[in-house]
Amino acid sequence: MKFNPEDLVSQATAARMRGVSKQAITGLIQRGKLTTVIIDDHVFLLRKEIEDFKPDVPGPRAKQTAKKSRPRKSK
Repeated sequence: MKFNPEDLVSQATAARMRGVSKQAITGLIQRGKLTTVIIDDHVFLLRKEIEDFKPDVPGPRAKQTAKKSRPRKSK
């Protein structure tokens, strides 16, 4: 399969595009949310897929965790 180099981005570039950490991109890859293309042992992602990615809506557990945040101690 042929790819135009402009259609591929590195994990670091994908993270900058989405405003998240590289670890967040790695997590999405591991969960099968993003497609990877490996060229000479380098991992690339499809630019269009990164641009069009819509995060999942948080479930009840995520909402519950957000409510349980601890108040900050004042000095």
